[in-house]
Formats: sequence, structure tokens, C-alpha cells
Amino acid sequence: MVHPAGGSRPDGSSTVKGRTADHWSANPIASRHGEFHPVHEEFSRGWFEEHSRFRYEVFGPWMQEVAGFSRHRGELMLEVGCGMGTDLLEFARGGARVVGLDLTPRHLDLARKRFEFFGQPARFTRGDAEHLPFPDGTFDFVYSNGVLHHTPDTGHALREVHRVLKPGGKCVIILYHRNSLHYRTQICGIWAAKAMVKHLLGRGGRLRDFRLATHVAEMTDGAGNPLTQVFSAREGRALCAGFTAVRTRVVHLRREETTVARWIPEQLRRRLEPRWGWYLVIEATR
Repeated sequence: MVHPAGGSRPDGSSTVKGRTADHWSANPIASRHGEFHPVHEEFSRGWFEEHSRFRYEVFGPWMQEVAGFSRHRGELMLEVGCGMGTDLLEFARGGARVVGLDLTPRHLDLARKRFEFFGQPARFTRGDAEHLPFPDGTFDFVYSNGVLHHTPDTGHALREVHRVLKPGGKCVIILYHRNSLHYRTQICGIWAAKAMVKHLLGRGGRLRDFRLATHVAEMTDGAGNPLTQVFSAREGRALCAGFTAVRTRVVHLRREETTVARWIPEQLRRRLEPRWGWYLVIEATR
């Protein structure tokens, strides 16, 4: 069972997708993180270098191992929702032949700019994760990080990933984890209660007008984000029912993002992360 946290599906999917593209055009993904304080001009070569260091050394030290940037040399790979091309550039540096797809034109412009700065080849195309514009059996590897929980029909998007993979091809898909400390306490607990009180105290506020779904969508990726979904490990495996082998794991339990986690000793935090982390990693083989 999928648990939507904002937006409409499936009849309003085109509206949601249009609003999603508008949201990320105004707020390029991962460029406005509260802990990221660059010293270089925005979207300059130095800024992109700073952004990568922050992403892999501060925000997600687990990311390089999970993504496997150096494990796909010579393979033709697709990133669904490539954003500013941050991870895609690492795959290219690792020797993969890379294709980046995104719904948001602004993302694609920034990804091209990043690749030009660092002299790496890539092919970019605008497209919808639920209707990938590629023939069956095109890619050796498909990657998508923090994207497919923002499309109305995540299950259909995974079926598209399966379709464009070659027989025996692999994918790594990273989604928001419903059974995470961040979601359970920070988003649906502490901050939802605060948002509800603020709503009720506002002029003319009524309890029935408070939409938890809207609150959750905005808490995950900012005001104006129209759709966020979260998935348990079981739900993630169900999304990949057509694959021959599916493995799930959980990562990312950061003190900076979860009030409760700030009080957990480091050794205990590391033990809890595989159960209560914010990201669900799905590794599957066609």
C-alpha cells in the first residue's frame, strides 16, 4: 500500500507534474540545504565543487557506496530525475556512459552546465518517469535518488525502469522511508502538531481545513512541493514485483534533521540507522 503525503492521483497527475516541475525550477534540488553555505557564486564551477563535497561528506556519506559510482564502468546507464547532475557526474567519472532524464527544464540546464564545467560527456533529455522515452532493453543500469516518491504513480515508474533495463540489468532506487524516525516524529509528530496549532490560532482557522498531506509534502521538500509519498520496505519490494531479485535496506539517520536523534548517542544512532533511517534503498535485477 502506498501512502501519499500530498497532491492528487491518478486523475490529477498532469497537474501535479506541472506543479512539480515549477517547484523544482524555482528551487533546484539540493541547492538550498540549510547546512550548505557556499562561498562561491551560485552555480559556478567552484559552487558545484562545494556542493558535491557537502553532499558526499556531510549530508550523505553513505551515498557513494550505495550508488556505486565506480561499479558501472563501460555500462550505459540512465538516471531518472538527474536534477543538477550531481550524482550523474560521479557515474561519468567512474566510466559509465550516462544519460540524464528530468521533468524540470531548469534542472537539465544546470546539469548540462555542470558537465560542461568538468568536461564529461553525457546525454540529457526531458521526460516523465512514468513514460520513459527509450526503447525496451536499452540500459545496463538505472539509478534514481529521491525522485520517484514525487511522481503520482510510483509503481508505474518502476515498471518503466524494468522495461528499459536489459535482461539481467540492475537498478538502484532511493525513496523516502515511511517507517523512519524522521517521518514518524519530525514530520508527522512534532512539526505536524506545531503546524496544526498555528493553523487553529490563525484567523478563521478550522481543524477540518488543516491538511496533514499538504504539511507533509511541504515539510519534506519545501513550500510549493505538490506531492510526496513514503514507503515501507515491504511496499518498496511490492513496487518491484516484476524483477527477478529485489533487496532493500535503510540508510540516513542524521541528528541535524531529526530532533529526537540529536539526543541519541553516536554508537546507538549507528545501530538504529538500518531500521529507522529516512531513505529506503531498493536494489533490483531485471
